[in-house]
Amino acid sequence: MKNSLVKKLGIGVAVAALCGSSVLMAMAGGSVITTGGTVTTKNLTPEVVLRTEKGAKSSSGNQNLYTITYDYSDPNYDLVLGNKVYGLSKVTNMAKNLNAQDNYTVVAGVNGDHFFYSTGIPMGFSMDDGRIVESPVADKNADGYMFNAIGITRDGKAVAGYNPTLISTLKKSGASDEDRMSIDRINRTRESFAPMALYTEDYGTSTHTKSGGIELRVKVTSGGVSPQANPLVGTIEAISTDGNMAITPGTVVLSAEGSRMVDLKKFAQGDTVEMNFAFLQEEWNDVDFAIGGHYAIVQDGKAMELDYDAVANPDGDGSPFDSLASRTGFGITKDGKVVIIATDGRNAGGGKGFNANEMARYMAEDLNCQYAILLDGGGSTAMVTMNGDTPEVVNTPSDKDGSGNFGAERSVGNGLFVVKLDTPRETTTPTEGTKPIYDEPICMLPESLDGAATNGLTASYEGETLKLVSTQDKASITFNLDKEYNINKLPNLFFNVEAGVGFDMQFNYTGKNASAVGLISDFGPDFGAGTSTGTDFIPAGTYTTDGKGHVAFSGGPNYNSNVPDNGKITINSITITLKNPGTLLVNTMYMAKLEAQEVPSHTTSTAKPTTSTDPVITTSSDTETTGTEPTTSGSTADNDTTASSDSTTTTAASSDTSATTTTASQGDSPKTGEGAAAVAAASALVLLSASGIYLCRKMKKA
Repeated sequence: MKNSLVKKLGIGVAVAALCGSSVLMAMAGGSVITTGGTVTTKNLTPEVVLRTEKGAKSSSGNQNLYTITYDYSDPNYDLVLGNKVYGLSKVTNMAKNLNAQDNYTVVAGVNGDHFFYSTGIPMGFSMDDGRIVESPVADKNADGYMFNAIGITRDGKAVAGYNPTLISTLKKSGASDEDRMSIDRINRTRESFAPMALYTEDYGTSTHTKSGGIELRVKVTSGGVSPQANPLVGTIEAISTDGNMAITPGTVVLSAEGSRMVDLKKFAQGDTVEMNFAFLQEEWNDVDFAIGGHYAIVQDGKAMELDYDAVANPDGDGSPFDSLASRTGFGITKDGKVVIIATDGRNAGGGKGFNANEMARYMAEDLNCQYAILLDGGGSTAMVTMNGDTPEVVNTPSDKDGSGNFGAERSVGNGLFVVKLDTPRETTTPTEGTKPIYDEPICMLPESLDGAATNGLTASYEGETLKLVSTQDKASITFNLDKEYNINKLPNLFFNVEAGVGFDMQFNYTGKNASAVGLISDFGPDFGAGTSTGTDFIPAGTYTTDGKGHVAFSGGPNYNSNVPDNGKITINSITITLKNPGTLLVNTMYMAKLEAQEVPSHTTSTAKPTTSTDPVITTSSDTETTGTEPTTSGSTADNDTTASSDSTTTTAASSDTSATTTTASQGDSPKTGEGAAAVAAASALVLLSASGIYLCRKMKKA
């Protein structure tokens, strides 16, 4: 049922934080299809068309292509997600369940995002009817796999690119804004590195958490989990430490473990609480529907070519994105048409399938997509249409049944469906909720490098990334900022770099007693650890990273006599010293009051660590598994094979639960971990920015 928020019609395009990798580039034009096949078209309704092309030829061989299109501006149709967040279901079963609901009839659907076999939780970000169904994850994990999303706003604009940064806050109604606390994630597994989660009815009927934490069930009285319905206000009706709290109709559940339990213990049954939600990238605040995937394969109408073997598989043993397989894609054309495509692959139905770059070319050149994202594929690819009330699979899935025949439908995490509404969508803009109150991050990168003092290095901006190339030992750059900063309001320093050289950072500031210095030192190219002298706003300690050159550091207040009582200091300048010849990329650096989440990385470059300690990753065969909630997750390719000889497992420390191993599944894509598999567990402190990279030089205040 879709009745809480409505759309305003119109067609346009807006882009948020598109890929900036140095290995990502637009392809040369030209269709990937060399000879057309047999084409049939079928009007599933007068406005929704299924086009089937069988026996087409590409350089890879025979191709069978199934495409659904409709005009998004038609108020009689809408897009909805299938399945609850937690759990697995076949696309045909999702269609049946959706079709049984009020207010609409299912026309067609396809499998959605990549997912975790043990829980069914999709890996990416999603929204439905303006609600945040799943909060965003980082835009790239330590193995180089990107997380992108594509959405449609209420006024019909496409929003596409890296996952946005979500800020979610909680406080007792009537309390000061200074008492706000952050919510780490929404409808994702509660874990030690993201110990406070919010669960909604979109997640399922219970939280599936373990005992040992604390959970508060909140009866919602107004608002919703949406930037368009702030604030959510509700009354705490139950408190429990048993775990797996029921999510009853009209409620949400706040769940915490470890260090965040103390926050929820401040509340009592009967208290009224207030929650707010907003994206730093403002265009996402108006998104009505969104779905995630690994790669945005079409941007600004151009197919994006990516060296998947170098980026997504640096060990060089081949990337699943380079292989021929069944593929699923979702795109939007420049004139506002929705495009949903599935292909046969791995010889199922006689189709060879595309690699990811071929899929990009087909969606850009043949389907005229302005933006497109690659969804789950391989054995997960399944497109269904309705024959009366019965969903039928129109492609040939590449999984095999017990007799060894192609066509077995796989249970997957979620789906994407076109529905015909019983009552046309309203075309007026819903009344937007108030923006959540938070303090704008202060960027620690200069708008311009004019006036920067350099010694033995060159400095330039590549997009939003500051690139430093040294030609000698102890090369340095000093740039002026002269920014006033309140340590009480923005206690954390976040930065994200990629490096092939050790470096130090020195912060020169003016406090109560004239000038002082904060220093972060001894980050090496293998990023085993970094240390801080602990001056003022930079706490003493040792910091580790993901082992592949992606630093995520968070500081906090460590007051001494140089910090005034009101917390205000002026950061005059920053000096970065590269210890040896090499390259350092600073993707972002800012002060903010944001909670730690997952390892983000904005770009991939040639500035690789000379050595690294890769995290141990789980691999598995392409079979469904069940298990407990993951505290870490692994990565593997869906090659329809048994577990490979290089299969390994990993465990990670958790503050109050035992570590477990989880297999993540996505038809043809690497099964990246939902969270901390990329982070070494032995670190004294691994704190990261909120989900996604906040590119502070160009982002506006929300």
